[in-house]
Amino acid sequence: IARGVEDTAHIYGYNVFLCNTDDNLEKESEYIRALKEKYVDGIIFTSSSIPKHEHIVELVESGIPVVIMDRRVDSENIYGVFLDNYEGGYIATKHLIDLGHKKIGCITGPLYTKSAKERLEGYKKALLDNGIKIDERLIFEGDYKINSGIIGTERLLRDNKDMSAIFACNDLMAYGAYKTIRSFGYKIPDDISVVGFDDIQLSQILEPQLTTIRQPAYDMGLTAARMLIKLIEGKKLKKKIINFRPQLVIRQSTKLVKGG
Repeated sequence: IARGVEDTAHIYGYNVFLCNTDDNLEKESEYIRALKEKYVDGIIFTSSSIPKHEHIVELVESGIPVVIMDRRVDSENIYGVFLDNYEGGYIATKHLIDLGHKKIGCITGPLYTKSAKERLEGYKKALLDNGIKIDERLIFEGDYKINSGIIGTERLLRDNKDMSAIFACNDLMAYGAYKTIRSFGYKIPDDISVVGFDDIQLSQILEPQLTTIRQPAYDMGLTAARMLIKLIEGKKLKKKIINFRPQLVIRQSTKLVKGG
C-alpha cells in the first residue's frame, strides 16, 4: 500500500510522510497534530484496529483532504478505498468446502473492526450456503497478530478434535496457526489445511506456501493517492468510494480432506 501511495505521489510532485500508529489511538492523534502543524496537504488513513474514528471525522470537517483505506468511518463527507472483505471471507471458506472440509475453524480479527466482522460474515455465509451449520466453538476472536493465531489454534484444536481446516483472517495469524499445528504433531495440509488473508510476502516463504486471499494492495494505495491528490487540487471525483475485489491464491497449504 505504502509503495503504491509513494510512487503515485512522486509522479505528481508530492512527498510522503509515513506514520505507524501501532493501532494506538493516542499515537494516531499525536501524529495528526504533528502533521497539521507541518501543514500537510492531505492525509491517507490505512486499515487499523483502532475502534474510534471521531478524530478523523473532525479532521475531515476542518477542511483537510482525507482518504481512508479499508476503514469504516461514519461520515457522509468521507472518501475511501475499500476491499470487499465479505467476499474474501466467503471465497476462502468456499475453497475449503470445495475440498471436502466441513469442520472449518475461523480465527477472526478484532470484531469491533468492520473488516474483521465482514470476513467472519463471509465465512458464515459460505458455510450456510453449503448446508453446514455454524458452530461457535469453531470461531476464535483474534487480533490480527501472530500470537492470537498461536493461541486461537491451540483452543480450536483442543475443542474440536475433528477439525480439518482453519481459515485465519490474516496471514500473520495463519503463521501462528502453522506453529501450533506443528507443535501438536499435525502436518499441513495432510492433517489440517490452512487459508490466510492478505497475501503478504510471508505467505510465499512459509513451508508449505500459504493458500491465501490476495488484496491488490499496490493498486489500492495508488488509487487512494490519486483520490487524495485530486481532493488537494480541488478537483471533483466521480466516486467517493472505490471498492476492490479480493482474489483466491491457491498454494500448497490446502488439499482434499483426509478420506475425501
